Amino acid sequence: MHTQGPSQSDLTVLLDHYQSTRYKDAHELAISITERYPDHPFAWKILGAVLILGGNTSGALIANEMVVNLSPRDPEALYNLSNTFKALGKLEDAEIWYRNSIALKPDFPEAHLNLGLTLHELGRPQDAELSYKNALTFRPEFIQALNNLGNIKRELGSYGEAVALYQKAIEIAPKYVEAHNNLGVTLQKLKKFGDAEESYKQAIALSSEFAEAHFNLGTLFYELARFSDAEICYRHALRLRPDYAECLYNLGLMLLEIGDATSALEVIADLIRIKPTKEAKSLFVDVLKNIKPTSWDTELSIMATSALLEPWGRVSDVGNFAFQLLKLDSDFKQSLHQFQEGMPEDFDEFNFPKKNYISSSLLNAILISGPIADRELEQYFTKLRYKFLKITNSLGTIRTVDDTENFCCALAQQCFINEYIYYQTPEETKLSIVARDRLAKALNGDEEIPASLVLSVACYYPLHSLDNCEALLKQNYSKELVSVLKQQIQEPLVEFALKAHIPKLTRIDNQVSLTVQNQYEENPYPRWVSVPNASNSKNYNSFISRKFPLADFKPLGNGQALEVLVAGCGTGQHSINCSQIIKDSKILAIDLSMASLAYAKRKTIEMGIDTIDYAQADLLQLASTGRTFDVIESVGVLHHLDQPFEGWEALVSILKPKGLMRLGFYSELARKDIVKVRNLISQDGIGSSLQDIRNYRHHLLGLNNPEDFVFATSGVDFFSMSACRDLIFHVQEHRMQLDMIAKFLKNHQLQFLGFDIDRSIIQSYNLRFPDDPAATNLTYWHIFEQENPHTFTSMYQFLVQKR
Repeated sequence: MHTQGPSQSDLTVLLDHYQSTRYKDAHELAISITERYPDHPFAWKILGAVLILGGNTSGALIANEMVVNLSPRDPEALYNLSNTFKALGKLEDAEIWYRNSIALKPDFPEAHLNLGLTLHELGRPQDAELSYKNALTFRPEFIQALNNLGNIKRELGSYGEAVALYQKAIEIAPKYVEAHNNLGVTLQKLKKFGDAEESYKQAIALSSEFAEAHFNLGTLFYELARFSDAEICYRHALRLRPDYAECLYNLGLMLLEIGDATSALEVIADLIRIKPTKEAKSLFVDVLKNIKPTSWDTELSIMATSALLEPWGRVSDVGNFAFQLLKLDSDFKQSLHQFQEGMPEDFDEFNFPKKNYISSSLLNAILISGPIADRELEQYFTKLRYKFLKITNSLGTIRTVDDTENFCCALAQQCFINEYIYYQTPEETKLSIVARDRLAKALNGDEEIPASLVLSVACYYPLHSLDNCEALLKQNYSKELVSVLKQQIQEPLVEFALKAHIPKLTRIDNQVSLTVQNQYEENPYPRWVSVPNASNSKNYNSFISRKFPLADFKPLGNGQALEVLVAGCGTGQHSINCSQIIKDSKILAIDLSMASLAYAKRKTIEMGIDTIDYAQADLLQLASTGRTFDVIESVGVLHHLDQPFEGWEALVSILKPKGLMRLGFYSELARKDIVKVRNLISQDGIGSSLQDIRNYRHHLLGLNNPEDFVFATSGVDFFSMSACRDLIFHVQEHRMQLDMIAKFLKNHQLQFLGFDIDRSIIQSYNLRFPDDPAATNLTYWHIFEQENPHTFTSMYQFLVQKR
């Protein structure tokens, strides 16, 4: 152990290197001194400071911990250690050491300031406020503390106090750029747009490289609908900081809003590469709904594949873009055209999409993520399925599907997802029965069952419908085929077992309810694979206020521990979405169909959600349970009752005062095409069996004038069995008009808060009726719908509140 320390001249030179920013020289000399005199704290302190300036926070931590060990009563050493923990993101440790430093030196303003910053990052603004005030106690003109305290006041909504703090900081330091910028943000909150613009421009004049000021000026112009000016500011900010995620998001959102979806896609694709947040992914899906690809793009294909499989939004919103992009891949296009031109009858090759297609991942994602709402692709997959069936039947048990197995597995999953809606010729049906009988016979034996036989049957019949289907689970198959078996055997068996554990909450004796129940027992609707994570980080009151900012909404207590009813939950998408949006709630989800409830229960368990109770019940009888609810959601349900308004009244009777109700009704005007088809089905006496629906769809698609029924045959619901039955073969359907809804709201003291509808429609409405900025005047909406008949093709979906 060294008995003496470094010379005073060495320490003087070391300090001079550091203060003169000769950090390389300071680093070398500090290393030399600490190696020779490891117990001398000053060299370690300089070394820690140099390392943290150079970005070596791990090394700085070692150096600063050494200083603290050697000088535990040195408040500056403890402060430096705190800064290192903060740089490493260890905020709880940083808080402890800042407090230790302050305990040794209470009049240490920098420590109070950085403690405030740390507490703010920890989500404790009130504690941070106290720390900034402590810093100002010891240094009243500490401009950073004034600025940061202003930020806290602004965050807490005390805009006037925030303005005064920023102005005081600017008075002390007129060139303090951050204060000018933050003053602009606060003035913009106060709607003092001219003053805010001046503050942003002052910040930019003082520092033209300050990207945040350019961004904030852009947000101001965006709010004022000065879109060209906003774009200039956003792009300037991005030139200064290309990875500015918030700026990319705002620019993409604005470009989409003004109708430039192509540029929006470029911007959001950049954002996904830099920072793939949930919000960025959701905006990517919004952009895809408004654009059609013109050429193959591998990177967009990768993003679209992830959007389908994760998923980033509703699969149906990604689908059309993905379908069109797939058809632009040269290899897939060649295969598609080959089948469109017709194959010779004696053609005996597996000329299916190959594994080495550049689009194979996208093709697989399209097949396994949801129904494929594309006529051209449906015809293609229908022909491929039939070709596969014929080849499999000709093979006997000799060969398997070899390198096409992955595709055939995905095709089998698609057929199960769309519930075998693809058209079959009589000859094809006969061949499929032969294959099914062969597989049924093989299931009763001990021999190995070829994958080709299993898959060809799985493309025509759900495997769980075969006796002794569990025997397939014991076979040695590829992981892709195991996924098919899981989907078609294991999951249905789980649903069957779950039915015994779902309670029956009320009786079901209304004749129409019984008829509707039977439909959904046969075809649970909708069949879905995955849903986006729609998690809401905000309190539910804040969520509603943000969604309907101008509506006359009265908060529901503290917005927590709400009792929620989903009346008509179907297969669980709605109830699961509620559990993600309405945090800390207890949800009762009811439905007439036990098959739908079992599906919903299985998916809820798979997603690890434990806040939803499922029960079989008729909503007409719910008052008998004695329960009341803060929130009731019933979308796409009441119009299937014998008397929809009677059902609505039943729900209003169990809604608590100030309770919210989200509803969805078919529009008479928007469903004119669908009504035409329903009338034809009724006139022609068409049944609703699986084969009846297949054949009638085939008839509609083959008409010379399909445009007469375009809204009935082009939507995603036309492309799966349960959804198609729900769309045009439903046993009971009513349609509404807005004046009828407005009358009911008035008679039952319900306050209309707004429609759940695309932003673009709200913007069009606001242009048409600028004197209704809240967009809550149903008389105006009735006029708007008359002028734009397809506004509500997906139903009137809206929120009301009980007065």
